[in-house]
Amino acid sequence: MNVRRILSFVLFLFIAQLSAQPAPYASSSIRHAMWKFEKVGRVLYLAAHPDDENTRVITWLANDAGVQTAYLSLTRGDGGQNLIGSQLGEELGVIRTQELLEARAIDGGEQFFSRAVDFGFSKSAEESLRLWDHQEILRDVVTLIRRFRPDVIINRFPPDRRAGHGHHEASAILAEEAYAAAADPEFDPESARAYGVWQVKNVFWNTSTWWVTDLDTSRVGKGELLYVDVGDYKPLLGKNLGELASESRSMHKSQGFGIARLRGSIPEYLELVKGAPCYNGIFDHVDTSMTRLFADELAHRMRLVRQQFNENAPWKSVPDLMDLYPLVEKIEDSIWRSQKLKELDELVLRCAGFHAEYLSEFPFYTSGQVANVKWNVIMRSPLPMRYRRDGDWVELAENRLVEWDEQLKISGEVSHPFYLMQSFDYLFQIDNRREVALPERRPELQGDLVLSLYGREFSVDHILQYKWTDRVKGELIRRVDVVPSAEVRFSDAYFLMNSKTRNFEVEIRRTATDISGELLLDAPEGFAVNPSSIKFSLTEARPVARFSLQLEKQRSEAQGILRARTIIDGDTLEARRIVKLDFDHIRPMQLYPETTAGLHAFSWKRKARTVGYIPGAGDGIPEGLRKLGYKVVMIDEDMLSGGNLRNFDAIITGIRAYNTTSWLKVYEQQLEHYVENGGRLVIQYNTVAWRSSGQQPTIWPFHIGRQRVTVEQAPVEIIQPQSRVWRKPNTITASDFEGWVQERGLYFAQTWELPFVPLMRMNDPGEDPLEGAVIAGKFGKGYVIYTGLSFFRQLPAGVPGAYKLLINLLEYAD
Repeated sequence: MNVRRILSFVLFLFIAQLSAQPAPYASSSIRHAMWKFEKVGRVLYLAAHPDDENTRVITWLANDAGVQTAYLSLTRGDGGQNLIGSQLGEELGVIRTQELLEARAIDGGEQFFSRAVDFGFSKSAEESLRLWDHQEILRDVVTLIRRFRPDVIINRFPPDRRAGHGHHEASAILAEEAYAAAADPEFDPESARAYGVWQVKNVFWNTSTWWVTDLDTSRVGKGELLYVDVGDYKPLLGKNLGELASESRSMHKSQGFGIARLRGSIPEYLELVKGAPCYNGIFDHVDTSMTRLFADELAHRMRLVRQQFNENAPWKSVPDLMDLYPLVEKIEDSIWRSQKLKELDELVLRCAGFHAEYLSEFPFYTSGQVANVKWNVIMRSPLPMRYRRDGDWVELAENRLVEWDEQLKISGEVSHPFYLMQSFDYLFQIDNRREVALPERRPELQGDLVLSLYGREFSVDHILQYKWTDRVKGELIRRVDVVPSAEVRFSDAYFLMNSKTRNFEVEIRRTATDISGELLLDAPEGFAVNPSSIKFSLTEARPVARFSLQLEKQRSEAQGILRARTIIDGDTLEARRIVKLDFDHIRPMQLYPETTAGLHAFSWKRKARTVGYIPGAGDGIPEGLRKLGYKVVMIDEDMLSGGNLRNFDAIITGIRAYNTTSWLKVYEQQLEHYVENGGRLVIQYNTVAWRSSGQQPTIWPFHIGRQRVTVEQAPVEIIQPQSRVWRKPNTITASDFEGWVQERGLYFAQTWELPFVPLMRMNDPGEDPLEGAVIAGKFGKGYVIYTGLSFFRQLPAGVPGAYKLLINLLEYAD
């Protein structure tokens, strides 16, 4: 008896569940997969962030060249900004990871990562590699190369300052270093023993006039520069490759990268970086046919199956496909043998029209619960497919849905991203080296279904899912999560303390079952919490318990993290809260981070009471202002167009407000009147188009450039010492610029006219001083301030000096 586990079909289902795309059962899609089966070859595209990849090239490789294609993004993009919500940091990294998975589900590629954390903009590869630990990140890249075994690597960026970002530059440097290191048995012996060494044939740079404005295309075909048209029309896909690539690119919605569909010829250039000269194409030194595997007969037989394929009866190809298994099993290369067996498994089940679902009664369970689950299985062809149930074989009737119930004991860790389970600085801490490159860990909750067709048995894994119906969106599906026994949530993510004590609340919520236990609160040095332990009991009738506690600061200035633990059934665990991520373009999911709150004790003064806030791309500034005691009113289009702004002591625009809020410029004259009559307007940073500078997004006489200071410890020099901004209502000193996070600021003012004056000067090491971080000017009776300082990062981090400086800007007077 031949029993095989269909890993490829598992992966196929896994990707389909991550994606909004329908499972590709269409006959044209099956024929396309048959054509790809005849191809042998792998390419690794390598860059630094989600959205760095050239989806046009990935789409061409996967769907025209037909080779197995993967994108290695060194980071998960957690240091970027977010145009679709207020999530930043770890939460944004999860969103962008899912956006990459959706993109790959469209363009046909696979997705990998290293352990590198996106710590924000970097001006040099030296800084990036130093903070990441150069050898450790190189080790990650080499391990993936040895596992994936690409014949060709394509870099998105050049290994120098033209890359425009230290992370970009570092990605190209790492690719070149890994070219040699992956073939060296002395480098990382652990992965060499696990996977063997591997020599990549060529490394190319996906160059263009973007970086090389005077690109010499006369070099094409002379061994060092290649031209590829990646825009062909593919009838089996029903689209131009450019259309697919555009749809893939548009999945990066958090970064605002939606684009129009491209049709027609699309030129791309590939410059040789490593390896022998290539005159005709990137596979000059790679055999992408089955001849490479000494499997010409297999290729010939698959070609016949494809030629005889009946679009109206795909199942008729199954007997011929089944006859290919002995030929596949003769392939000597174990890696390619495994890959082609996976592809053949998938083709058989797709042609057979087999479909199964493994569904639960509820979407969330705690470890130890017993869940009622159900199989839905259907065979949409007359083939004699059987499934095993309770030790007996049962034949599936054509196009008849079969359902049966089972019970599953829930086990495993909470369904939190595996790379976020441990604390980290610049590298995610992942103990299992085999998981380092994975976008996410495969869920532990799954069912195993054994099938039999023409005497061959298949064991197919299915992820446990929950399905429901929305009256607008229709059928919706999500994965089933293992959740903590109780959710513990503080009333705020961080607390500012200007007085000796303050009250706060903790909420404990039942997640799935009735529980009783004790909550332990651990205050950091310089603080005390009372009470420090709480008994609780939660039932279906009383699922939530709320308690009022008191924080006390024991020093005038102190900072730390308040932590919580639960004792339930004798087990002491870190308390966790629930973070929901619900966007239409990625799968619905929840995160379960540890329950913590930042504590920040310092003194501040304020006089103003009411602040108007014009939303931008999303940030935590309004919440931070409320913690300072301001009344914050969100200004919408109706309020701004009405012009009734006189009750605001100050108005502040959110980050990128002029980039994302179309009505802001339309009614900007209302802001002008507000300022002329004595109001204060603080404009936070806005972006400028790539390669441009000196853009003026507002009616005020200043222009924004691309200057920034990325070193958060960069010294700050006061250049208007007489200004009240340094004295009223808070005294600002050099110590107030200590403890900043990620960066000083970005998109500084580049030029300005009077009455604007700069208030401070700063620069990254080795660079010229910049004066555009904060400029202020008096217009009529009021004031306008533009600031590129990254308050949107500093306030959630509880940086005292940033809070005091922002108060002074909101209450600015010369």
